[in-house]
Amino acid sequence: MTQTRLRDKLAAPLSVLSLPKQAHQMLRLHFSCLILTSLLITSCASPQQKAHQRETLLGNFATKVVAHLFDRNPQTYKESVAMLMREELDDQTITKLQNSGKLPEPGLEEEKTVEDAQDQKTSNRIETTSVKPIGSITEAVVPFQVTGTIVSLKDGQKKSEEPFSLEVDCKLTDAMEGYPKVVAIRGLERTGAAAATKALDARSARAKKRTRKS
Repeated sequence: MTQTRLRDKLAAPLSVLSLPKQAHQMLRLHFSCLILTSLLITSCASPQQKAHQRETLLGNFATKVVAHLFDRNPQTYKESVAMLMREELDDQTITKLQNSGKLPEPGLEEEKTVEDAQDQKTSNRIETTSVKPIGSITEAVVPFQVTGTIVSLKDGQKKSEEPFSLEVDCKLTDAMEGYPKVVAIRGLERTGAAAATKALDARSARAKKRTRKS
């Protein structure tokens, strides 16, 4: 494995998505080097050390995937989608997310999301509060619980916050040479539910007000 390949595969934690692109790329390289160092010392590590290294690698990976899923920063959105589809998700997960509207089709859908965000001067950042395995770290597929907050921005200022809690199944076998894949994600259907409920309540209140006036 080369340093260039690792740099393309592995990125920084969630908060990096709110940084300028150059700083984002520098931090991606920094974290890639950390992962490379971890892989180089694995051969002489104890079973406990190997388990810890595996948990760290998969935890960072799950965190990064969630960041890319929720990214709506027009400067990094297309890169996030490309990483999800090219490197991070297996084919079945890609199909499932696209069918449910959680992942765009390449091309026009991506462009529209970027154009809308630029026109409306909106963006977001993802703040992770907890990443922990909820299954055996030695299994081929390890589920991680990733929780945090989506902070929506308007004109660079905080507009709203929404909590999230996802279960991310990360697969990593010896044959995969240190490059994990997400094979399932649970909990996305709950994301946005609070905002949708508020919008529905607001529409209902306006309708009742119009009815009373008439």
